[in-house]
Amino acid sequence: MTTNLAQRNFSASMRLMQNVGFKCASLPELGELKTLSELTARARLVRSALNARALFESLNKNLAGLSEALAEFEKRKRLIGAESATRRKNDDET
Repeated sequence: MTTNLAQRNFSASMRLMQNVGFKCASLPELGELKTLSELTARARLVRSALNARALFESLNKNLAGLSEALAEFEKRKRLIGAESATRRKNDDET
């Protein structure tokens, strides 16, 4: 995943979480809902909140995996660089 795409996904999930948070703050209690359409609207909002949370968790999990992979790449890059320098030094001495 490119950095730009990851940033857009993260920003979108943050906007979604904020939007859902604002709506959930003013959510009426279940006992206050009288019609099927009110119950349906509440169910949609709750599902949106759960979906947003799952998306956010998925992005965080992907970020952790990418961070680990990048750290491993940097470690191997340094190791390869050190091995190359050692080989060049040994070649120069002979």
